[in-house]
Amino acid sequence: MREMSDVQILRECESFPYFRWKLAPMRKNLLTALLVLGLGITVQGQQGDWALMPYGSHQIMFGDTDFDHPTKAISPGVGFALQWGWTDHLRVYGDASYGSVNGGGTQYYFENQYLMGLMGIQWDGFGQFFPDQKLQIFGDGSIGWSYFQSARFNTNTGALEARVPAEGAFSASPIIGIGTGLAYPVSNQVDLYVGYKTFWMYENDWGDANESGEATDYVGQLSFGIRFAIDGHEKMAKVPQSEYDDLVAAKKRAEQERDEAREELETARSRYDTQIEDLYNVLSIMNNNIDSLEQKITVLRQDPDGGVNDYVVENADGDVTTPNESTALWRIVIGSFPDAKRANEFAAQRVVEGGEYQVVFIQDLNTYRVVYNSYGSLNRAKADLERVKTVITNAWIIRF
Repeated sequence: MREMSDVQILRECESFPYFRWKLAPMRKNLLTALLVLGLGITVQGQQGDWALMPYGSHQIMFGDTDFDHPTKAISPGVGFALQWGWTDHLRVYGDASYGSVNGGGTQYYFENQYLMGLMGIQWDGFGQFFPDQKLQIFGDGSIGWSYFQSARFNTNTGALEARVPAEGAFSASPIIGIGTGLAYPVSNQVDLYVGYKTFWMYENDWGDANESGEATDYVGQLSFGIRFAIDGHEKMAKVPQSEYDDLVAAKKRAEQERDEAREELETARSRYDTQIEDLYNVLSIMNNNIDSLEQKITVLRQDPDGGVNDYVVENADGDVTTPNESTALWRIVIGSFPDAKRANEFAAQRVVEGGEYQVVFIQDLNTYRVVYNSYGSLNRAKADLERVKTVITNAWIIRF
């Protein structure tokens, strides 16, 4: 292995862009703050378009170490991922993380601290082909930028051999990541997530503060976190504005037709109720007065051989009498009908109390008259007429 001084390493690192951020005194405080903030976020929902995932991680440096050094065991990190559901099975995301990569071998060990920003995409191929399953299995690809500083120490003496790029500064490196992940919903609002990615530090051989001769260092990242949806609502169908306007207009027409049909139904129901009530009344009259059609009808017809005052009175049994001046009575008539059925039904209702009620057929008028009562004197008939007229206003008196 070619030994280099700090000055030589710094000069060789000048070929890489680096971001000079004097962060060394604040590293421990920043890591603690990010960890507390990441684990303390409690937004709701699993089914929203936007999701936030705080996570913890463990990093592994590949290629330049034989994994024997004890510092390799602990390489903690913390980060956040903000995701947006492009489709039901495809998510795009931004990721920011801060962490460490520690490792070493028989000759040296190193300590790496980094800040990393990513843009990536996840595809739930398992959910695409098995939509009824809760488990989500993602393929994951990303690109981004990493700012890091790394120190190399002698394994035997513990002496600092090199620092990249310098104390308190960060070296910049483009990175490419590819991996996979699993997510499982523990409620309607929360997913548990675990994933793994391998990162290529593109054209950067200084991740472990050692020049191995290779063009690229590789870092593995195992992450675990909780994913929360920010807007937590059910997904809504997206349609063009013209189709939406048509749907709104169709809804209004349907509501108007519903209201008109309801009004027509109420009108028809009211009409049918009235008809049913009328039929019920007629049926009641017929049931209560089933013998009304069997009443004797006095038939009054003009005597063809006599004068205008001579009548032949014939009852329903066929008995015939000829009334004269001494047998004629004053009658109060309260109705006139074209047929016997209606006349008898009206008479059966007895709309005015106290009457004897009689149906008389007037042959020359071809009509049936309902007589309320018959009297021997006009004065008695007039006295009752006033009372009858309070119910039947067009009642009148006739003598035969």
